[in-house]
Amino acid sequence: MIKFNSLTIVLIIFLTAFNPSSSNSQVPVLSDFDEKVYFGYEYGTSGIINTLLELQNAKLPDFNLDLIPLIEFTLEQVWNDRINSNRTKYASWPKMKDFYSIIYPGQKYGPAGIFLTFINLYNTTEDIKWLQRAEEGYWLLASQALNSTTQPRWPYSYKFPNATSGTSTTDLKYGTSGILYFNMLLYKITKNSSYLDHGRLLISSLKEMSTKKIIDEQTYSVIPWYYPNGEETIMTGYNWGLTGIAPLLYRYANILNDESLKTWSLELTDFILAIQEKDGGWKNEYLGKDSITGFDDGVSGILYGLYEMQQLSGLKKYSDSIINGISWLFSQFINNQTHKGFFYDNYRTNVYTSLYRGSIGILRILTSMKEYLNENQYSNVIDTYKWLLTNGSIVIEENKKELFLLLYNPMNYEYIDFSFAEGLAGLLSELIRLKQNEKLENDINIDIDKFLILTVDTLLYFQDDFGYWNRQILIDQNWDFYRFKITSQATTPVNGAGFEILMIGMAIIGIFIYRKRR
Repeated sequence: MIKFNSLTIVLIIFLTAFNPSSSNSQVPVLSDFDEKVYFGYEYGTSGIINTLLELQNAKLPDFNLDLIPLIEFTLEQVWNDRINSNRTKYASWPKMKDFYSIIYPGQKYGPAGIFLTFINLYNTTEDIKWLQRAEEGYWLLASQALNSTTQPRWPYSYKFPNATSGTSTTDLKYGTSGILYFNMLLYKITKNSSYLDHGRLLISSLKEMSTKKIIDEQTYSVIPWYYPNGEETIMTGYNWGLTGIAPLLYRYANILNDESLKTWSLELTDFILAIQEKDGGWKNEYLGKDSITGFDDGVSGILYGLYEMQQLSGLKKYSDSIINGISWLFSQFINNQTHKGFFYDNYRTNVYTSLYRGSIGILRILTSMKEYLNENQYSNVIDTYKWLLTNGSIVIEENKKELFLLLYNPMNYEYIDFSFAEGLAGLLSELIRLKQNEKLENDINIDIDKFLILTVDTLLYFQDDFGYWNRQILIDQNWDFYRFKITSQATTPVNGAGFEILMIGMAIIGIFIYRKRR
């Protein structure tokens, strides 16, 4: 494996443990702990590598490490580990490494997401092989679809080499819309009209899968999450529903100069406005929850989709819904001595930190539409950034190295996640964004460079010799935790861990199952 000189690490951290008398303390539930190795964009290696590529392309003045050799090495490993059938390798992957029977085509696990990183590497290096591989992968996906020559659609998963039956999904995360996004990127690069021809088929397929919904005597043609199904479930989220599909269709309509497609995308967005709850939230029909907060399938992602449509269309009619949605988000805000952030749902039991369903993603969206925030809301946003980088994270010493670890759920200290969607790579992406926004960085008033360097060094440390990452690791009760207090952009160490460390140790179930060996 390619070796790199270790980065200079500057530690800024402040860890606050549970109040032992608090009734909110919980025994960790580890049923969803996931140590597997994924190829994909959300949970796996390609998403982490794409974030490192994002850092490389940001050209930050205080970060001059050349990551391109590592990125190329890792993606070459991913390419070499694609499916091998009858001594022929195909431009496709299973959900997890060493599980070779099932294809998940969408952005979350599959080729539609993995090849986004290949495309971004081509855009950076202009090495044509990465584009050629992405194109090969696209047309293989196209051939695997149901009704591949007329109205192609993909089941959530299917046995290699192609789909013969199954319930199809439509969203960005798992289904047809994610593949349409892949199509759009390839067309923009190559200008090959074959992609537009196939894109029209994909749009026709989405129309075929659409259904009618009547709200207040107004009829809307909307896209259910999966098809066919006797009682269609309408998902409203960004990655997982209509508010991500609508701006994609609007952008594709601009490419095709198709006013009817543009009108349909606006109709989808009008439906979202029509079903907003009086409290400003949106029900999550599939999960059976009143409203959830995260970007992936919750209110913050819906707000982002509405904001995108406002920017694309120039229409101002979305403003009231955005303001009301922001108010609902802050009704789920927790701000006390031990926690700061957004509850995941109305059960108010978990405060996740991640990009896709936690506070990092919510903060990213809120700061992207800062003009809609009042002074108090913006102040809470700034304070939450600080909390995530201090109380929401821990620093450990492993093999004489200081490593920065984002707590997946600070309310019960279960495990550490490295992925883009749910872990440390998502935090890195947001740190890069903060470094590119001088006003926001100054308002946070913490030296972001130091966290950024420490985060990169930690990701590189946990990469294995084959280029991959386990998605998650358990917190090891034998780790030494460090506590530091932030004073603006200075750091002051605080000696001793005392009772707080004891309480964290008591809250942990299991043992540390991953040790880095070098």
